[in-house]
Amino acid sequence: MIFILFFILGIVLLWIGTEAVLRRVPILAGWFRVSQLVVTVLLLAVITSLPEF
Repeated sequence: MIFILFFILGIVLLWIGTEAVLRRVPILAGWFRVSQLVVTVLLLAVITSLPEF
């Protein structure tokens, strides 16, 4: 039972973290003066590579 609770908690925290990152993409794009697509692709590349370290 506790494993199901941890699983649901993990999904919720993942969702909240994703929303937080995606809400900051326009701010980062404006700061670096590049398109939102560039920032999104770079963030996706960095975030997917982090577990390998």
